[in-house]
Amino acid sequence: MVHDKKLYVANAGDCKGVLCSEEPNGNIRLTKINQKFNANSRKEQARLKAQFTDRDIVTKRNAGAFYVKVTLGLRI
Repeated sequence: MVHDKKLYVANAGDCKGVLCSEEPNGNIRLTKINQKFNANSRKEQARLKAQFTDRDIVTKRNAGAFYVKVTLGLRI
């Protein structure tokens, strides 16, 4: 959403966001504007394990996909 010349972006799960803009030469520029937060990502697994040290938070299913074992809740 653009409001008062500011771009606001929200992430909903595995969604990807890309900003498309036109350069002065007429080329289209694509800019990644968010990250995918998915338990299959090693970076996301490390983040979850660091944040939730009191639990074994990430596990692997038989099909090879990882998932978060518990409801995380909001920590402020």
